Amino acid sequence: MQQQAMSERRLDEMIQRIQTGAMRMTESDAIAIAGQLFSHGRYRQAEKVCRQIIAHKPAIADAHSILGVALCAQGNTKDGIASLKRAIKLAPKIASYRSNLGEIQRRRGNLADAIVSLQEAIALDPNNAQAYNNLGITRFDSGNFEEAADAYRKAIELRPGFAEAHNNLGNALRRLGDMEGAIGAYQKALAIREDYSEAHNNLGTLLREQGKIEQAEEALREAIQRNPNYAEPFTNLAAIYSAQKKDVEALRLLGDALKLAPTDARTLLLTARIQQRRGNLTSAEQACRLVLKGDPDHAEAKAMLEAVLGMVRERA
Repeated sequence: MQQQAMSERRLDEMIQRIQTGAMRMTESDAIAIAGQLFSHGRYRQAEKVCRQIIAHKPAIADAHSILGVALCAQGNTKDGIASLKRAIKLAPKIASYRSNLGEIQRRRGNLADAIVSLQEAIALDPNNAQAYNNLGITRFDSGNFEEAADAYRKAIELRPGFAEAHNNLGNALRRLGDMEGAIGAYQKALAIREDYSEAHNNLGTLLREQGKIEQAEEALREAIQRNPNYAEPFTNLAAIYSAQKKDVEALRLLGDALKLAPTDARTLLLTARIQQRRGNLTSAEQACRLVLKGDPDHAEAKAMLEAVLGMVRERA
């Protein structure tokens, strides 16, 4: 069986043929199907197939690897990491296993372990652009922006059309104060993938910081159009309108953002500020309290709530 990407319909047809006995499945076929299920976001089904493979032949490393990422995608990172480590033990020279492990460790906040895993992956496969990109993200999360930029540049050197690495390089250059370099990196990401909403959003926020408001609005609107389920550009565009005192438009965008991310502190606090300015103190108080419900020590929310309650007392 070829392991190329297939449609949902084709995948369902293949699974049905296997279940009815119309198609015989080898171990490699089962691995390929598990991989396809994972790539389509059907993590529980991928997990089930992998467990069936492992039940018959426990030493198949690919099954443990796909099982590991499927478990992690479902939120079971403890067992997912254990499965990935089992895959590495069975096949210690497969770089992708270590790269996947490193990315999951990073997402759990285990940055030191993630760096070790990713460096091991690169040692096994020096041409692994994804591992370099993941290492860059980990370095960035650690606050090592120069090293992050170097890792992203290596990923781009290995894969010039790697849009995510260009976008990530933009983020690192921005932190390093190279704003023009960051804009160039975002633009390269968008030249490769024009529907890359995160890059549109990043470009828009940077242009806003530079005072290029019309261009910033255009980039943020493009981000929203490309991915209406991405909350951040709604909030960023609302911030522009708030600064222009276009409160109605800003609150509409913030409402859209909160439908997508109901507990986002930045969105809630911007909502509170606008409502406070408009004299809608009950709405402002509610937004502050929602932030504090998720983070009781949030300093800005505490300060704003105190100010709002002070205004309430003055009205009484």
